[in-house]
Amino acid sequence: MRAYSQLADLEVLLTSIPDEKTRAYAGEAIASYSAGAYRSAIVSTWIAVVLDLYQKVLYLDEEYSDPAAKKCIERINKIRNNNDRKQIAAWEREILINAYKDIKIVSEVEYEHLERIQQDRHRCAHPALDKDGFLFQPSPELVRNHIRTATEILLSQPVIVRKASMDAFERDIEHENFPNTEDRIVRALLGRHLPMSKEYRVSIIKFSLRKILHIENVDQKILNRYITVFKHILEEYRQDFEGIDNQFLSDQIKRTKDERYSFFAALLFLEPRLWDMSPPDLQEKFYSYIKNQNILTLKIFTLHIFEIEREKLLILYEQSWLKDGKDAQTILYNLTSHGRAKRIIRTDAIFIQKIVKLTLDAFCSTDASIFFVAAGLIKSVIALMNKDHLELLFEMLSRPEIKGNELMIVRIGIMESVFRETISAFPETISCWEKFYEDIESNKALYPGLSRLGQLINAYPEHEAVVFSYDDIPF
Repeated sequence: MRAYSQLADLEVLLTSIPDEKTRAYAGEAIASYSAGAYRSAIVSTWIAVVLDLYQKVLYLDEEYSDPAAKKCIERINKIRNNNDRKQIAAWEREILINAYKDIKIVSEVEYEHLERIQQDRHRCAHPALDKDGFLFQPSPELVRNHIRTATEILLSQPVIVRKASMDAFERDIEHENFPNTEDRIVRALLGRHLPMSKEYRVSIIKFSLRKILHIENVDQKILNRYITVFKHILEEYRQDFEGIDNQFLSDQIKRTKDERYSFFAALLFLEPRLWDMSPPDLQEKFYSYIKNQNILTLKIFTLHIFEIEREKLLILYEQSWLKDGKDAQTILYNLTSHGRAKRIIRTDAIFIQKIVKLTLDAFCSTDASIFFVAAGLIKSVIALMNKDHLELLFEMLSRPEIKGNELMIVRIGIMESVFRETISAFPETISCWEKFYEDIESNKALYPGLSRLGQLINAYPEHEAVVFSYDDIPF
């Protein structure tokens, strides 16, 4: 029963091979395997690999005029047209190494797997004896593994293979007329480069990481484009990223150039797991870089990593209210702009709680100078608030010293904007709004803007709130 299920599994795998000729040779390998002719199965598997590599190299030459592919095809044609029989099989021996080193349509790991098939093919096709004088006898498990490996990493892959695709992707991203805003970059990628196959998307992720972290002579504007590509694929096809071998990611991080630390910070913001894959010496150098930088964006990007820097940022934010509020304004901008708010809420909820609480305290302050700084920033904080924050705000505004303060006139006008921008996200707070209005309605003569707020509250849910989303701004 087990043998039958394994054979059936291989026959299903055969249907994933798109090319008819390649599928025929792979079918011969499976037929030989089922008959117990294991050496013959490995030989047929290798023939399928050679044929598939040849057809893909030929496609690259004819359709993309790839120089390395063209050179390989010219050499193959020269050997095939040569009457020297000793040279006829030379191209078969060389095509795998050419595909890996020159044409780059197989990765290093894929090359190692395919090379094992090639080596076992030589043992099976020739009377290779071991030191005890016995012929090489492949096991059923070895044969099955070779068939599956060849099919999954090569034979089933699309005709448009990575080298040509990556060349086209690179040309597009780095063209001087390629857009620079997130929405336009994504639109430019759709159809031509996305969604495509999973293998192609994984190649884009890997290629983008190399560009961002260590490939030299890339303009910063172009690096930002690659960051946007990485962000989009991460959000839309996270399973593709999670399928990438951690060793590959670690190897790329190890090669991060010092001048790319700011871009590494952006990657860490998008995918915190990359920090765990970073070697200790790089972590130490990177922290020293972040600590000595006065760029708040970089500190925001690494909030979830460096607790000391997070506490420094909170102190700076709190002290800003006693000055001119500029530092608080800059911090809030970096927290909420370019769609960052939701991501930061997920990665560092405690920090966000403290920022919101400090802002609400300032907004409800009886000190006019502190209040007016907060009044200019409260709309930015809305992107960080949840239902509990709104309920806390109502509780603070109901305090007698706040309700009777002359600054309440200004607060009511601001609360009208808060209502418009939060009610759709938190419709369950309507009862809090109604209670807030009823609580201060007795003093409506003192608050000229109260009637407008009352009209909005009473009209809900027919009222269509105008909600501003920071997700509409490119990264």
